[in-house]
Amino acid sequence: MAVIVLTSASGSPGVTTIAVGLTLTWHRSVLLVDADPGAHQAVLAGYLGGQVATGKGLQRVAEAHRDRRPLLEVVSDETVPLTAVELAGEGTDHGDDEAERADSGPSRRLLPGFARPANAGLFGPVWSDLADTFVRLETAGIDVIVDAGRMERQGLPQPLLDRGDLLLLVTRSNLRSLVSARTYAGVLREQARMAGREVGLGVIVVGEGKPYGSREIGRLLQMPVVSVLADDPTTAGAFSDGAPRSRRFDRSPLVRSLHRSVGELSGHVRRRRERLGLVEQVLPDPVEPPEPDSTRSHAPVGGGQRV
Repeated sequence: MAVIVLTSASGSPGVTTIAVGLTLTWHRSVLLVDADPGAHQAVLAGYLGGQVATGKGLQRVAEAHRDRRPLLEVVSDETVPLTAVELAGEGTDHGDDEAERADSGPSRRLLPGFARPANAGLFGPVWSDLADTFVRLETAGIDVIVDAGRMERQGLPQPLLDRGDLLLLVTRSNLRSLVSARTYAGVLREQARMAGREVGLGVIVVGEGKPYGSREIGRLLQMPVVSVLADDPTTAGAFSDGAPRSRRFDRSPLVRSLHRSVGELSGHVRRRRERLGLVEQVLPDPVEPPEPDSTRSHAPVGGGQRV
């Protein structure tokens, strides 16, 4: 089981792009949660291209919490398919259809975010129960990736640090990004101390060496760099906006680095849980990038056809 939270300090380091990319690359069933307080609906409008009509999301989760309904079933009901394969099987009740969906690979679903920025400000009382729900998804073999968007000045919702396995600050390697990241890294470290237990803080660097390297960044932010992703704007467009995929998409620098990142993040989660003596379900081992065409089933619902 893993609950992984991604956030950024400022600018556009590509948190949502990375969150979508990791979700589609992850080796187990995974739920992507759009928890950006800015209510940008970046996954629905970007990767899914507005092709999935929905009133679902965190606002309905908040309403269920207010009504004291158990959130595990509510969260499941409020998700939407992230891939064309799952959309094709949506709403079917036949055994053969279910078997076909199982053969298609791990489930990849989205819990849409806030409809308005004001909703995020009222969501505070919900976070504790919702974070507990993310942990309980372990029993269904589902990992959770939370896109927390740009961090606010008070930091992340504390329950995410209390329950999360990895809290990752995403930054580029240029000076402007790092100056902002240094301030918010301090906020995260303070929140980690408040959690009263070991919190898996780390950094994901996009475009290492432009101009600073991982060691310099780790020292500056006083947090370990756990993964480095390629700065590959062309491929990133497929994850951020559902742009058409090139013939070499599966061998692109970004996709290859995402596969490496899955192994790195899984390893960090496993080692942390072993140190804490927590029961661990099997997490994906580090693997080599797949052969070309292995991500065809992960085409976005709203397009993203190969060219």
